[in-house]
Amino acid sequence: MLEPARGPGNDQQVQDVTKITCPRCETIVHAFPPEFLEVAGDRSDSVDAELHIVTKLVRLRGDDGERFTVRDARGALTCPACSQRIRYLSGH
Repeated sequence: MLEPARGPGNDQQVQDVTKITCPRCETIVHAFPPEFLEVAGDRSDSVDAELHIVTKLVRLRGDDGERFTVRDARGALTCPACSQRIRYLSGH
């Protein structure tokens, strides 16, 4: 099941976070857009900082087991729980 995550207000970055249920392990994954890393890289001016941010993000767990990751430039992501590669097309 694919659906956009809902957030307070009309913040575009929040709206671009996608809530995906992994087809293999059924974990709910909140996938940030690839632009998330661009913002992180611009602010830190470091690829190592981007890697650090992504590493921290994929290790996070929500109260109900939900996980977090960043989609790649093609829209695909890897489930942080089971490593299933998931192709996601946003439709815009």
